Amino acid sequence: MTVAYYISQLESLFHGQPWLDETLLKKTASLTSEQAFQRPYPPVHSAAEILAHLIAWRQVLIKRLEGNYAYQIQMQSTQDWPSLEQLQALGWDALQQQLISNQTRLIELLSQQSDEVLAIPYNDQGHTFEYLINGIIQHDLYHLGQIGLVISMLHSRRQ
Repeated sequence: MTVAYYISQLESLFHGQPWLDETLLKKTASLTSEQAFQRPYPPVHSAAEILAHLIAWRQVLIKRLEGNYAYQIQMQSTQDWPSLEQLQALGWDALQQQLISNQTRLIELLSQQSDEVLAIPYNDQGHTFEYLINGIIQHDLYHLGQIGLVISMLHSRRQ
């Protein structure tokens, strides 16, 4: 694969026309602020929490592309899963803007790279940037589906 291929995948998933006909922007734009912060059931994350988590992991790729290979997120921390209260204080519009800024920066950084970056290891386990980029795309798709399920659960509770 090439950097251009991964950019096209990230762009398609973000605001393009992927085969699955859902994008991050389309799905998040369908939510009101009230819906975004609402948990359909107590143990289930809200769409806002899922989106913040998704942004946090995209930030890992951004930081590593910027050369900060030591940047990491502690699993299950507030950096990984910010609290609902933190996110409500931030606001839904600001969270959506973070997603847009995150996407812009990610594409900007990838556009500056040659295909050789894909083979460069970024950690002690020998994982390459291609592995990380693929992981971020898979992670985005997984959580896009989760946001869709949260929306469906919220709608079913109203009926």
